Amino acid sequence: MQRPGILRRGAEWAVLAALALGGVWAPVPASGMEGRELDVASAQGAVKAWLFQAPGEARRPTVLILPGRQGADPLFEAYSRYASKLAARGLDACIVSYYGPGEAEAMAALDQDGRRRMFAERAPVWAGRVRAVAGALLAGAKSNGRAGIVGFSQGGYLGVACAAADEHLSALVVMYGGIPGRLAGNLRRLPPLLAFHGQADQVVPFAEGAALVNTAKSLGGFAELVTYPGEGHGFGPAASRDARERTESFLLERLR
Repeated sequence: MQRPGILRRGAEWAVLAALALGGVWAPVPASGMEGRELDVASAQGAVKAWLFQAPGEARRPTVLILPGRQGADPLFEAYSRYASKLAARGLDACIVSYYGPGEAEAMAALDQDGRRRMFAERAPVWAGRVRAVAGALLAGAKSNGRAGIVGFSQGGYLGVACAAADEHLSALVVMYGGIPGRLAGNLRRLPPLLAFHGQADQVVPFAEGAALVNTAKSLGGFAELVTYPGEGHGFGPAASRDARERTESFLLERLR
C-alpha cells in the first residue's frame, strides 16, 4: 500500500487544482488572500506559517492547515482560498509550512520508497513544528483555547501524528489520509475525527482511511468517514463542496 510522502509526481497538483478551479472556493478579495506571514520558533527550527484571521475581536478557535507532499508554496493560492473560507466562518486559519530548508526539494527528488523513508524519518520533526505553531497561536489574545487540524493527503497522516500526541488539539479533519506507519497499532488517543475518502483513490487506498476511522472509534472517540463513490485522490466539484460544508460545520461544532 502507498503511504504518505510517496504520492506520484503531479498527483497533488490535480488534487489542489480541484480545490482552486472546481468552482467550490469562490474568489475572495486580495486582502483575504494574503494572510499574515509568521515565523514561529520551535525546537526543530523556525517554522513559516500564514495566518488568516477571522473578523472581529471575539475569542475564536484556530485551525491548522497541513498541505500535502508538494508543500505550501506551489499551491499557495488554493490553500489561501481554503483558509479564507474558514476565516469567513469565524475560525482563524493558519497554513503551516512544516518542511525545513531543502526538504520539499528532497522529497520531490526521491522515488516512491525514498519518499516513504523520508516521511518515516522526518514526521516526528514535522509534527514538532506543527505543534509549536499550535502552541503559539493558542497563546494569542484572541484564541479561545481550542485548535484543530485539517490535513490533506500527507498532511492528513501528519495531522494524525500531531493530534495523537497533543491534547490541546481538539478536532481533526483528514482528507484522503490514514495512520502513519510508525503509529499503526500504537494509537492511544485521537480527538473527534472527520475523514473524507474517495472509493476510487489509487494514491492512498480507501482502506487506509477506513482503518483510521475504525481505529479512532475503537479508542472510544467520535469518528466519521465520509465516502465518495467513484472519486479518486482529490474530489470533483460536488464532492469538494460537500466536504467543505461538512468540514466547516464539524469544526464550528467541536471548537467553539
